[in-house]
Amino acid sequence: MFWTRQSFAASVITSVVISFPTIVATTDASARAETAAMKSATVVSLDGPGWLLAVDPKNVGRDQKWYEKPVAGTKAARVPGILQEAFPTRN
Repeated sequence: MFWTRQSFAASVITSVVISFPTIVATTDASARAETAAMKSATVVSLDGPGWLLAVDPKNVGRDQKWYEKPVAGTKAARVPGILQEAFPTRN
């Protein structure tokens, strides 16, 4: 599947919850229900192959909607990873 910025952002915003310990000191039932819902939320991993990277030295990618389809010079990359794996001469 090829992600657009909009579909990626929507997926991340609706699916990813960054969890950290919380202390709930309330008797409010809705607050307890919200906390329980957060604990059972689905986490989507963004790790793995299949990411596409392209350098944009003229900063035109957003205006030209590069996120809609791969452009010339696009290279596959793995996440997590480093930019230099796909573009060894970039720093």
